[in-house]
Amino acid sequence: MLEWGRKVLASQPFSVLLGAELVAFSPGIAELKVPIKPELKQQNGFVHGGVISYAADNALTTPAAARLAGAS
Repeated sequence: MLEWGRKVLASQPFSVLLGAELVAFSPGIAELKVPIKPELKQQNGFVHGGVISYAADNALTTPAAARLAGAS
């Protein structure tokens, strides 16, 4: 499953732009890592909310997509 998830992530241009990595993936669970770099922070030095939303969205939808695709 992990390899399938990594291929899906690699096919998403925005995920590639962020440098996102799927580090763990099993039925119902996805662990996504996004390296924090200056370009992903807002003016006060905190990670931009859009990056956090992206990570939450992908970590939640990847297991569902795997189930729909028959990968789990």
